[in-house]
Amino acid sequence: ISENLYDKEFIEKWTTGFDKLAERVKSCTPEEAERITGVPAEDIRKAARTFATTKPACVIGGMKLEQTTSGWGSTQCVVMLHLLTGNIDVPGGALVKMAGVKEIPYRLKKLMGDVKVVGADRFPIYHKAGMTFHEGCMPNWADLVLKGEPYKLKMLMVSGSNPVVSWPNTNKTVKALEQLEFMVVMDAFWQPTCDYADIVLPACTFMERIALCCIYEGHNVPAVMLRRPAIEPLYESMSDASFWLKLARLMGGDFDQYVPWKTDEEAMDYFLSPSGLTTRYLTQEHPTGIVTGPDEILFDYRKHGFGTPSGKAEFYSQTLLDMGIEPWPEYKEPPESPISTPEVFKEYPVILLTGMRQIEYWHSQQRHCPTLRRRNPEPTAELHRDTAAWYGIADGDPIFIETRRGRIETRAMVTENILPGVIATHHGWGGKANENLLVDDMPCDPIGGYPPLANQLCRIGKLA
Repeated sequence: ISENLYDKEFIEKWTTGFDKLAERVKSCTPEEAERITGVPAEDIRKAARTFATTKPACVIGGMKLEQTTSGWGSTQCVVMLHLLTGNIDVPGGALVKMAGVKEIPYRLKKLMGDVKVVGADRFPIYHKAGMTFHEGCMPNWADLVLKGEPYKLKMLMVSGSNPVVSWPNTNKTVKALEQLEFMVVMDAFWQPTCDYADIVLPACTFMERIALCCIYEGHNVPAVMLRRPAIEPLYESMSDASFWLKLARLMGGDFDQYVPWKTDEEAMDYFLSPSGLTTRYLTQEHPTGIVTGPDEILFDYRKHGFGTPSGKAEFYSQTLLDMGIEPWPEYKEPPESPISTPEVFKEYPVILLTGMRQIEYWHSQQRHCPTLRRRNPEPTAELHRDTAAWYGIADGDPIFIETRRGRIETRAMVTENILPGVIATHHGWGGKANENLLVDDMPCDPIGGYPPLANQLCRIGKLA
């Protein structure tokens, strides 16, 4: 803003609150960002100038953008970057919405009746401002079981998830699972969460089921394709969608009205209906997929405006302010950090990042595959060579990582691609290497409810 590298025409016509934002960010200097992050101020300026002067440009956000106690604000900042540079709904820019589809879960909202949506009072952003989001907020689920507030959660059905490995605060998660009255897990493979289930149902693999693949939103590829099964589902397995459709019909009542589809294809056709596409058309005419025409998605705000009271993108949101939420991003130091908890930092002097990905695996999946396991056989944690030298750790050494929540064992991966004083664990390993033994599920982002997966302090050492 200070160098006038913003899209003045777009901002004047399609946004509100720019003057307030310009005044607000005067104190948010690159030098202040350097103090907080350690990234040199000049590098920050260079990145800002590059993004502002490159047209089109798009920031593709990853999970780490959200997995902090200030994840909502981080996401807001990325959206504002696109707005400031006019890179919204333009070829090569960020797409605002998924065009030509109907969201099936919203049909189920009426079935809930007067049941209170869990987290609506604590994280109101999804349940006010005219939004239709109706699912409970995940950080609340374990407390529903353990504390029974606002009501007792007695049963859990797990499909396409492995909370024992993937959800923060594993000890609390396991305690909650053990206190459930009934739990069903549906999966193609036995995984740690299955150990706590009363019934385990066999899901078929992706090679045995039809699937609709959409690549939309900020990822800049408005494409849709239909993945067809290579073989029929083996034995008693079925797709997750088939199971839920059958269960809905068996439950009777109003479910038939809101879940009328008898096959996966019928549900997908409903999902696609605004676009005029069908599963049959995609199979016969576009077996390798189809790219949505630009008229359907680009410059949508010119036709309908933005989904705000003003019809414009709002840098200063009165809607958020009316909900008791800051109207724009505010930086808040993590609850546990060298700055916010210096006494803890003395005992746990290494910054911990969790959730690092390995190309061979997807979350906790694929470790059963011998070919992939040979490429990456053991859990590891990345640390800088200077950090490793300080602790007498060599590449491949067995090490421990300990926080105030728990302790894990893994192997060191010494690298130059990480800051000194930081260690990053690879995600998806269970047992003694389960990184979620180290992290807490609270406090989470007060607006979006994101768990604090990237804000922890730890100590490390070489195992004897």
